[in-house]
Amino acid sequence: MIASCPRPTAAVLVGCLALASPVARGQSDRAEPPRGLVAEARRQIAEGRRLYAELDFAAAVDALRRALSVPGLAEAERLEAYELLGSAYVALDQEAQAREAFLAMLAIDPYHVVREPSGSPKITRLVEQLRRQVAPDAALDPDVVLRPRLPRRAREGHDVLVRFEVVGPRRPASVRLWLRGVEEMHYARIDAEPDETGAFVARIPSRRAPDELELYAEARDEAGRLLTRAGEPYAPLSLRIVPSTRDEPATPFQRWWFWAAIAGVLGAGAAAVVLASPRERAAAGDLPPGRVQLP
Repeated sequence: MIASCPRPTAAVLVGCLALASPVARGQSDRAEPPRGLVAEARRQIAEGRRLYAELDFAAAVDALRRALSVPGLAEAERLEAYELLGSAYVALDQEAQAREAFLAMLAIDPYHVVREPSGSPKITRLVEQLRRQVAPDAALDPDVVLRPRLPRRAREGHDVLVRFEVVGPRRPASVRLWLRGVEEMHYARIDAEPDETGAFVARIPSRRAPDELELYAEARDEAGRLLTRAGEPYAPLSLRIVPSTRDEPATPFQRWWFWAAIAGVLGAGAAAVVLASPRERAAAGDLPPGRVQLP
């Protein structure tokens, strides 16, 4: 299921949250700026991050405001810039400006978890207060963790199972996986199912071609409120889809000249055994039941 929603503002955010994931690639109502301008904006964000770490909050504000004045800056970068800007304003005791910055941050991603390094309770309280205003279905619990278990890679033409383990005192009622490929604009939703271990498992349908999937998962309680996430829309997890084995270069064991050489050394009788049809039933092996030995 795919659903879309325009990039929300604080005024319309509650209505958008009733829909499925609103994130789309290239989602912007601003003109594309020159590359040099974007590069400078990114440098200003990095400078703002450095100045904030050095407790030079006023200078950090100046750098971050310069970065945010650039039209067309990627949403993930704007998200970080607004988080740093709001945190710097809190440190400067400028609450009105902090509220404005954090509301802009939540308009991009209403469930974004602030990663301010000091763990300031004042920042946490303000963000959660604003989140309640714009995202009534948020019930983020820092003690609940959704731990992803993804394969290192998957192959085209095969379904992929991904697991999410729940750690913490509360167990979610449901887990939803959101994913999209390189050429896809919107995230698509897949509902995960609980397994016998208590983890949640989602099956990703096979892809017909190599891809680089972006994905994240949401855990919700019985009332449908968001408890925690693994990844975020603008900081997703990644899963690479690689070509299937039939398209990969043949190994020496798959090449005709290898078996021809074997036949020459062992003789025709032995070669016939080596080259026996793969459709014939193999003799029982000597491995213990249930164990598979991989090369």
